[in-house]
Amino acid sequence: MSHYRIGILATLCLLFLGLDFPKFKTGEERAYKNFQNGLLHYNAREYNLAREKFLKVISEKEDFSLARLYLSRALYQSGDWSAALQELEEIQKLKTKDSILKNRIEFLRLEIGGNNLSITDKTFFRSIQGEENRGFRFRNPVDIEIDEEGNIYILSFGTTNLVKLDPNFNPVWVSQGGFARQMKGPVAMDYYKGLFYVADFPSDFIFIFNKKGIFQSRIGETGSGLNQFRGPSGITRDTQGNLYISDLGNHRILKWSSKLEPLFAFGNSGKGAMEYPSGLNFHKNNLYAIDKKQKRIVIFDQEGNYLKEIKSDLFKKPRSLEFIHDQIYVSDEIAGLLMYNPENDSWKKLEKFKDGKGKIRNVDRPFSSKLDNYGYLFLSDNNRHRIDIFAPKTYLLSNLGLEVEKVDTSYFPSIAIYLRVKSRRQQDILGLKREDFHLVENQNDKFLIDLKSLRTIDNKITVSLAFENSNSFHNNLTLFQNQLESFFEKLTKNDRVELLRSGKDATKILPYTYSKNTIYHAMRTSTPETLTYPGKAIHSAIQNLTHEIGPRAVIYMSSGDVPYSSKQYSLQSLVQFAKVNGIQIYPILLNQPDPEDESWKYLAEETGGQISIIRNGDEDNLYDSIKSKLDLRYVISYETEVKSFLSEKWIPFNLDVKYRDFGGRTQGGYFVP
Repeated sequence: MSHYRIGILATLCLLFLGLDFPKFKTGEERAYKNFQNGLLHYNAREYNLAREKFLKVISEKEDFSLARLYLSRALYQSGDWSAALQELEEIQKLKTKDSILKNRIEFLRLEIGGNNLSITDKTFFRSIQGEENRGFRFRNPVDIEIDEEGNIYILSFGTTNLVKLDPNFNPVWVSQGGFARQMKGPVAMDYYKGLFYVADFPSDFIFIFNKKGIFQSRIGETGSGLNQFRGPSGITRDTQGNLYISDLGNHRILKWSSKLEPLFAFGNSGKGAMEYPSGLNFHKNNLYAIDKKQKRIVIFDQEGNYLKEIKSDLFKKPRSLEFIHDQIYVSDEIAGLLMYNPENDSWKKLEKFKDGKGKIRNVDRPFSSKLDNYGYLFLSDNNRHRIDIFAPKTYLLSNLGLEVEKVDTSYFPSIAIYLRVKSRRQQDILGLKREDFHLVENQNDKFLIDLKSLRTIDNKITVSLAFENSNSFHNNLTLFQNQLESFFEKLTKNDRVELLRSGKDATKILPYTYSKNTIYHAMRTSTPETLTYPGKAIHSAIQNLTHEIGPRAVIYMSSGDVPYSSKQYSLQSLVQFAKVNGIQIYPILLNQPDPEDESWKYLAEETGGQISIIRNGDEDNLYDSIKSKLDLRYVISYETEVKSFLSEKWIPFNLDVKYRDFGGRTQGGYFVP
């Protein structure tokens, strides 16, 4: 490579992360070539090979901080987080004022430490005013729902509408119902499987809307029958999808099936007899109901049997309740927001708070509260026509984390950047739009970018199925096959399963297929081995899955007689490798493991999977559990203006993201292919 070319590349990289691209002397071209090859391996998710190349670069060119940064990224992606942190700290010794580097170090330290950030200590974040967005007004808000992507839905009595805001609080749509079927006074709603069920108090109807705000149908009428109401005032569902509706005028609660078939009424006699029932919520298989007149919370089982009740002298006019981290948040129209801790039978009260300007605000007639997936508390203020939002204090001191895991140039000049966006609690931020990102490539703004969320474009599952190749496993093969029967029954032609044999080495003996019989035959014809190392097989399985998109999981079948061996791969490194790539681990064991050995439990719980013990009756939900763990990565794609004749030139980029007044930044680059 000519000195002229190396000089150009060095100049281009001066902007990258504030990390100088060093000047290369004669004879140092090999360091540059190793860096280039290391980046190729990194983008191909061949992290061990990438690590080797970057280590060679640093040994040949110690001041090549950019290579050390990518070494840290390769270590992180492969599950060696402590080593990744050490490399970042080495860079920080030279780049003490690099804010992006400092933020990344803080994120990684929190991730290694377990993210034990409190989310119960909250402070005021902002308000959404009912008059804030013309055309999307709301007055007298009564209820709030938040979907899987973080979109906010506000139900209002005064304007008789349902308003949708995106996660950054921008208005999306407003709906009042269908033609000649408009709501008259909605007071409560429940969100379930993409549909909103709205209790409309004056009309005695339950309105149903889809996620686009389009009216679907309405059910009910005025009266005292099982499909009739006199003022529906609360609504919720249990885990089976059964619907519970407070019927205020008839002083009862109705239970309907998941198919909206009336079943029975309760709460109108005995100890559980209610006067003006209101808000409902389901928690741990029990129904909690607000009794407005008697100022209490009544608890029923799923069959409507009275269990017990909760009272407080703080209750003045309780309206609704929400469960947040096993605590009960009661919205009381007069007393404010009341928080009950069942563990120590204690109450706290929020009636005033300081806003962003230090001004004292009153909690004035709250109707409902809701916690989103990131720890933000939303509180509807019915009198002041606003939604007050409270954030964990730790969030107001932090930025977002962006981790670029791959830059795909295989369709050059089309560039695709794979990344994840996380909060400081390592929660993936969902629902982002392309306008939330800002990309600068080679000092040029890229306004025409496309953004895709992998969880919405590919929902097939990909599984790496590994089995312990021992005599004990083969002697009980039929039991393992029976355990997998429900999984294979639900498998579709779009789903894929590969088979790995776990012995002294990890061997892939079957490429991706959906054929149960082919998989069983390959297991049956394998010759048992004396030694089996599950760590090797699980690591290989994770590595294979890093190339896939959609829900991905490792299923490892073990007799339970062979303890986990940490030879070559520790439990922590496997968990970190799986977590950073969004892969779950599901051990299937013939017998309960030794109580002293929590290895399998640790692998499963820390990665979002679960343990199955044969004959425990938990095999039916394996497929559904894997399917529910969606791929949470984003892909940013765009057309570069860089010309192909600039082959092997380094092109840096800066990437920023904004979410709820918080920002995140990372930088990267690619070589022109």
